[in-house]
Amino acid sequence: MEPRLTRALSAYRVVVVGGPRQVGKTTLARELTGGQGTFRRLDIDTTLATAPVGPGRRS
Repeated sequence: MEPRLTRALSAYRVVVVGGPRQVGKTTLARELTGGQGTFRRLDIDTTLATAPVGPGRRS
């Protein structure tokens, strides 16, 4: 998982890490980025509502 996430973080502006709650997704991402970047939780309705539904489109 770590090598794949490292490649994705270096190649893409936005990376989504999905999975069950409380398994260390954010912790891993923060460790790999040195705490740099912006982290959003899509389980919060207002955050999810502002996420684009596709390239150039809004929900």
